[in-house]
Amino acid sequence: MKNIHILSTDQPSRLHYYFYMSKEYTLSKEPLNWRTASHIYITSNEEIKDGDWMIRGNEQPTLVTSNFFWDFGVRYYKIILTTDPALIADSIQSIDGNFLEWFVKNPTCEFVEVKYIKTPDAIFRDRDVPYGITNSSYHKKSLNNTQ
Repeated sequence: MKNIHILSTDQPSRLHYYFYMSKEYTLSKEPLNWRTASHIYITSNEEIKDGDWMIRGNEQPTLVTSNFFWDFGVRYYKIILTTDPALIADSIQSIDGNFLEWFVKNPTCEFVEVKYIKTPDAIFRDRDVPYGITNSSYHKKSLNNTQ
């Protein structure tokens, strides 16, 4: 099951997809506002509630509010990690640079295992435990698209 969604954006990004010639992803040192800019959204099957960001198909992310219209024939996914600064500013956890570097080298990956990781911030402030993608979880799944 796919849980990595890559969408083009008109906002600056470090991740770029060159679709004309090389058909490959590259990573810039700083966010650039080029036509090739893309963001990654990693999703889960968790229940979607008001205030969550979600994605369906290849549409842009949507914030779920009490007046959100659900199309029950469509599959929705909760966004839990992203490179999109607008969603990060609204409390979605960011994807780290190590994963981005790995992804550029392994662009056929469509699934990563996401685990809860306890951090001192979560333990001492009684917050939800943040998500984490460990090296072992994405290396194991890199080319296995059968899940």
